[in-house]
Amino acid sequence: MRSGWLLACCLFGCGAEIGGDNDTDARPVGQDAAATADGSPTGADAAIAIETTVFAVPDVVDTFVRLTDPTLNFGGRDRMCADTTTDDRRILLRIDVSALPVGAEVMQASLHIWTGTSTNDLSPQTFSFYRMLESWSEGNQDGVAGAASWNERKAGTAWTVAGAGVGSREDVVIGSFIPAALDTEYVVELAPEVVAGWVADPASNFGVIMVAAGENGGCFDTTEHATAGKHPTLVVDWVAP
Repeated sequence: MRSGWLLACCLFGCGAEIGGDNDTDARPVGQDAAATADGSPTGADAAIAIETTVFAVPDVVDTFVRLTDPTLNFGGRDRMCADTTTDDRRILLRIDVSALPVGAEVMQASLHIWTGTSTNDLSPQTFSFYRMLESWSEGNQDGVAGAASWNERKAGTAWTVAGAGVGSREDVVIGSFIPAALDTEYVVELAPEVVAGWVADPASNFGVIMVAAGENGGCFDTTEHATAGKHPTLVVDWVAP
């Protein structure tokens, strides 16, 4: 067999041995064949440029609905609460992400939210987020009749399921967290594909709802809070199309 290789060498030129371990064309997995003078990859394998956009007021709106006050709106209140007691409350948030270019690849979406300062504001249980399926109005009331409310998503328009229940929202969790301290900022990772869907089709963006798992309620600062640094925000890492 060695004599056969020598014949091939004479006929075609001596290079790396065919089938041997000295294949000079080998390169690290994933590295593009094209490279710069220093050997770094170019083209599709070059470093991806990730951009970050922070969405805050006025792109963020929020309110909550309350079973025991089914016609009242709380869009103007500086705190929003969620629990599953007989005083059932659920938090609504919507973030306008239309500033991102259509086709942007959403790498990560992080919701930043602050717990309140009152001892009644904290409940170390799981709070989960679900995608909303119906549009709703934030309203600007503080415990006065208006919409959104437990009964209505907009003035004169009822929810498909009262209280923005399943049917008015999905039943698939897209993010969750357990707030364990008062007056603390928590970061909740939301499913990036949900935010990407809003970017691709802004008309489908009805926001999210936060639902508590247990009986004791938890309260959080809203976009109406006096301290702007405690307003809910959404931080999106994305790659241009």
